[in-house]
Amino acid sequence: MGALVDSPESRPVTFDDMMFPDKTPYLEAVVSEILRCAKVAAASSKQTTEPLELLGTTIPPGTSIAWCTHIACDNATVANEAKLRALDPVRSESSRKNGLGGRGLWKTPTDRFEPERWITVDEKTGQKTFNPRAGYSFPFGVGLRSCAGKQLAVLELKIYIATLNLGFFLSEVPKELSSHRAQIQISRVPDQAYVAPIEWS
Repeated sequence: MGALVDSPESRPVTFDDMMFPDKTPYLEAVVSEILRCAKVAAASSKQTTEPLELLGTTIPPGTSIAWCTHIACDNATVANEAKLRALDPVRSESSRKNGLGGRGLWKTPTDRFEPERWITVDEKTGQKTFNPRAGYSFPFGVGLRSCAGKQLAVLELKIYIATLNLGFFLSEVPKELSSHRAQIQISRVPDQAYVAPIEWS
């Protein structure tokens, strides 16, 4: 399926295509899924400035905390819901009140590349919309101190993917060349990065 599902493959990508998710929901979903699977940043770190209670444990000021975002997000699935809920008795009042923060739990395994997990389909009209809060994925961190370059990075990725898609259909690569294996260096570097481009006929 093309990233610009509502547009002819031959026309140039416009600024409106990039800036309005309702026009290209599948493009938004593909980019979000690429970022979710890529797990470029292995972890996010913060330092406490005052005592912090976390799951019943008090953490003193000046403590460095590393949060492995991809592990947390990959485990936020419907299949793991019972395990996640088992921690509710030791969660803070604000955590229990906010619950999932308006996000859903992933319904399908998180080791699959599946852009459709970000798409919501209206049962009456069949219209597809991109849902940025479909599940947990924080490739740029979260909160006030998340990555300052997020918007630019996402825009560049959308332009790249959409332009590539206008010229080629990306076919499935053989299983032996397709995995999520990677090495952790300054960022996460994939062991395999192969594509199988086929020109549109």
